[in-house]
Amino acid sequence: MTGRNLILSAIILSTSFSAFAEDTASAKTKPELYGSLYIQAKKYVGTSSDSLTLKNRSKNVDQLCGVAYIGMTFNRGIFSSNFCLYAYPPGYGYVLVTNATYNKAKDSVEEETGNFAGIDIQNAWAKFETPVANIRVGHMLTYQSNSSTWLYGDYIDEDPYDRDNVTYGDFEYRGVQSNVLELTKALGKFTANVSFEAGDMNLNTGNIKVLGDLKPSDKLWFSLGWRINAVDRVQNSKAVLQNRIAATAGFDNGNKLKIYLEPAAILSSDKSVDTKVPILVGLQVPVGKVLDFVALESEIVPNRTTLDKDGKSVKKPVLMNLHIEKSVGEFGLFDMAVFSDAKAPKPTDICGAIRFTAYFGPQP
Repeated sequence: MTGRNLILSAIILSTSFSAFAEDTASAKTKPELYGSLYIQAKKYVGTSSDSLTLKNRSKNVDQLCGVAYIGMTFNRGIFSSNFCLYAYPPGYGYVLVTNATYNKAKDSVEEETGNFAGIDIQNAWAKFETPVANIRVGHMLTYQSNSSTWLYGDYIDEDPYDRDNVTYGDFEYRGVQSNVLELTKALGKFTANVSFEAGDMNLNTGNIKVLGDLKPSDKLWFSLGWRINAVDRVQNSKAVLQNRIAATAGFDNGNKLKIYLEPAAILSSDKSVDTKVPILVGLQVPVGKVLDFVALESEIVPNRTTLDKDGKSVKKPVLMNLHIEKSVGEFGLFDMAVFSDAKAPKPTDICGAIRFTAYFGPQP
């Protein structure tokens, strides 16, 4: 997050809290603190000897990391707000270019990078409920997928894995953070959501996103969403537009049995860019007192490719994920996953990961 984003988030929260300070004091309403800490380890397990996958199988673990979250929620009648920041250690999500030099012999720029610890703001928004619509404004994390571990899905905002986007398909928390103005209106069993997501501080770039959710019963849900970076064309008539259309359908019996489907299409106005048609299918089943649930998921992208040891493209259309969760009272959660290595060429190349999350305070 840039310094400008931090300043914008602080201004939004300051203004919102100030506007309701007197009302809050009279009602003796207090903000509620919440937070969590998760620690995880990940290991690649597979048969590939492809050096381009950058795997060192002699390591005991390929990744050991942790993230701490702390936040505050406030609710008072028609007004609510959420502020959450998180901190992460060196080498986890924050890499800084420390030096760049031009290599004349190779005609290339060579960069040196360093891993640094960081603190970022995940959410800093205020919400107002009005008779016309609910209005939410600020910096916020959005995530649309039904995936049990945030491995796949959320195609309205995020790409399925490809060679140019090496972070997806991983056992890590995901989502998109933006400065957003959002309008939400509930009409019976249907909820409509329209939002403007600013791409820069001058509002010269950004997305318009429309979502519709229908829940005909307690057990069934459907949704349809569309996002386009139309604001980019206001300042630049030649900006490449990307249309994202995604749908979801699911069944939930209320006892941790879930079936869900997420088909999508990601289209570019640049004719040289292939259309992506990702499909997520998932089944989650309860397992009594031993575990909370076991989920089996698959992400299918027909034109997905990776590279073999010779640098040639290899099709890898199907990724799999087996995910297990076990809660520890009200304060903790163990989850474990075995999933396809999206960057390796063979189906037998997989990853294993385990994570423990500790909570404090009521989670929002």
